[in-house]
Amino acid sequence: MATVTNYEERLSTALEGLVLAVGGTLPSRESVSSEQQYRLALAEAASDGAVGGATFTIGTEAANAINVAIQLTDGNGNDLAHAATCYVYLAADTAGQTIGSGVGTPAGLAIGTDGLYQQVTQHIAGFVTCEADGDIDLTITNTGTGTQYLVVVLPSGKLAVSGAITFA
Repeated sequence: MATVTNYEERLSTALEGLVLAVGGTLPSRESVSSEQQYRLALAEAASDGAVGGATFTIGTEAANAINVAIQLTDGNGNDLAHAATCYVYLAADTAGQTIGSGVGTPAGLAIGTDGLYQQVTQHIAGFVTCEADGDIDLTITNTGTGTQYLVVVLPSGKLAVSGAITFA
């Protein structure tokens, strides 16, 4: 490995490592006119592959079940273009700070047609792995009434919290 002697080179080397760590492609130095533009291109490439957010589509209740579709996005807001894993849990509040269903004991949290779900805490939490296009499809079942929220813990530690999931 080459020895890095100044701040700018160190920054570029660190950004190159980050791009490679998230599975991105390094930009060509010849495609930009300055070292600063190269670092900006590196930052863009790093954001392109990392999980940066999640959007939710909440279905309607049918037979005590509600489907929640999740689309993972990269740091630039685009649909993720590779498989990734995140931790999910049910919360009783919109901030995701009260773990629990908010509607008594849920009957289940299960994967639908997209992705993989590995339970950690019965009916409340687990890991989800999206398909290669960033899709996850979870079904929440519950015979109680009330509102709960699905929380995705992003790799940065930030929380993406769904809208209200209400059982009537």
